[in-house]
Amino acid sequence: MMNSQSISKFYGSGFLEERAWRWVLSVLSGILLALIFPKFNLYFLAWLALVPLFVAVQCSRTPMDAAFCGFLCGASLFIIDMSWITVLAAFSGGLAYLGWVAAALFESVFILLFAYFSKQVMDRFAFLIPFIWVFFEWLRTLGPWGAPLGILGYSQAHFLPLIQIAAFTTVFGVSLLIAGVNYMVFDLVNDLRSGERLALTLKAGGTLLILVLVCAYGQRAMDRPLPEAGEELRIALIQGNIPHKIKRNRALTLPIFNTYERLTRRIIDQKPDLIIWPETVVFSFIMQDSMFLSRIQKLARDAGCFLITGTPYEEGGRYFNSAVVFSPSGRMTGRYDAQRLLPLATYVPLHVLIHPMVKKARFWEKDFSTNPAGNLLEIGKIKLGTVICFESVFVRYLRQMTRRGADLLVTLTTDAQFLDSSIPYKHIDFDIFRAIENRRYLVQAANTGISAVIDPYGRILARTKVDERRALVYDLILPKD
Repeated sequence: MMNSQSISKFYGSGFLEERAWRWVLSVLSGILLALIFPKFNLYFLAWLALVPLFVAVQCSRTPMDAAFCGFLCGASLFIIDMSWITVLAAFSGGLAYLGWVAAALFESVFILLFAYFSKQVMDRFAFLIPFIWVFFEWLRTLGPWGAPLGILGYSQAHFLPLIQIAAFTTVFGVSLLIAGVNYMVFDLVNDLRSGERLALTLKAGGTLLILVLVCAYGQRAMDRPLPEAGEELRIALIQGNIPHKIKRNRALTLPIFNTYERLTRRIIDQKPDLIIWPETVVFSFIMQDSMFLSRIQKLARDAGCFLITGTPYEEGGRYFNSAVVFSPSGRMTGRYDAQRLLPLATYVPLHVLIHPMVKKARFWEKDFSTNPAGNLLEIGKIKLGTVICFESVFVRYLRQMTRRGADLLVTLTTDAQFLDSSIPYKHIDFDIFRAIENRRYLVQAANTGISAVIDPYGRILARTKVDERRALVYDLILPKD
């Protein structure tokens, strides 16, 4: 590994020592990173995308210079990757653009810190750099502002043999592998240019061997047959495909409910064991509305099966974003309240400052509350680990539920407000990892798509399209413990 004093000689006199070139390389890394995620999906670029940033950091004179390179990289990445926020302008006007820029700049701070500390260790402890990258990825998921977007591992969601290691490393293990390969490529270029052929051969061979072993393990895991005996479960996912502008119109609440009821009645003769409606089917408190409650209870009785629906729920003067389950007799037998809320959708952070700016765009009269209990829902002998919308982005919620005995994982979401942006596609990528991490079947019921059934190895067994109105019926066999 070359030290910082040899950079000028290595790259040629006066070339990358100039700040402008370091900045160009940093921005290039950010753009390449953005291209590995939906809807670009150039996932193969992930294995090289960090190399320009590593060059810029190594060529920086001080850690502060490196930090600015990291900030430029982060800003380029998140301005592109978080551009989906701008579609919210249809509901919140120019505030969506302000939120987009603010969120991108905030997330960029973590890449700035990565570059700063990488510069500190690059000469003597370079092997730590991939770990530093993953540490700051993990750090970005914490706190009320945590938003695990731009995580390297998610770019490989459809490279299934590679990502089977997530069963014991989570998505961050895949990120570590990608960051490590990026740094090894950078190091190999240094060895090649400096003539260190033996080091180049050993490092290249070692890197290739690790990738081959990881993929071989993954393919072997995927070749295991799915269970042929266990709890049989016929699931119906109801996707009403209601545009957000229509959904927000209180005068159309009843027709929207009618749409979901009609789609459900069409598949009753297929005798499902479980019907799942998505998050907040209608902007109404179903459990407190006698008309909606009686109709959904009758629907469960007529279908003769369990029915889960997302609905806002009011209790003790507090609002919750909930999923409730009705038994075949029409009785409510369980409720899950979201443990994590999506900022600006169900609550307003820094309420005193921000609420006056967004109150015209808000639908709910007050913020929702969270419930850390994380209740499992039960349908007969089967326990369901359920998350709502934004929660599926995070590793910990479904992991905790699996440890507590969840047999099947369920995601309820709407995604309607994000139109045909990258969000519905990102959501499925998150779900693929949640299924692998927990080695459980996962089903997602969405209002506007994508609704899907995913097996414990991340394979999508059935799915709807975005903006498709459909009742998706699928038979599962859940393995016995």
